[in-house]
Amino acid sequence: MKTILLTAILLCSFAPSQRCTLLKNINNKKVSLFINSIYDDALIVQENTGAPLAIIIAQSCLETKYGQSRRCVEDCNYFAVKRNHEYMIYDSKEASFADYCKVMNQSCYLGLKPKTIDDWYRALVSCKYAESKEYVRKLKWIVKHFGLDKLK
Repeated sequence: MKTILLTAILLCSFAPSQRCTLLKNINNKKVSLFINSIYDDALIVQENTGAPLAIIIAQSCLETKYGQSRRCVEDCNYFAVKRNHEYMIYDSKEASFADYCKVMNQSCYLGLKPKTIDDWYRALVSCKYAESKEYVRKLKWIVKHFGLDKLK
């Protein structure tokens, strides 16, 4: 964890970016470290799916309890992805993000053609991403609370 924080500090010292601004504004060290650890993978998902970076990061934060859940730590499952009612087990964080990319490229999401963050919230409900009726409300809270809505 110290290495991740040191890397983030060094990156921000030399190349200020939206990532650095975001991380500097998050007062919770655990959250900041977790977001820094998934940021590059989330960018790849954004490029491959068109999903907003804010939602990708917020979903991972929510689904893993900011990287602390057993499912994340032991199974490398960063999005609580299931197949046949069983949670997936991945070999790496990258594999989890790659599979999540496939989920976001399913016909349900592509058919809805979400463009804005609000469209994506509606798509998550329409495509039944989560079972909880509170899922989108929780995502919106994470997005606003940690300033993820400022990400492009």
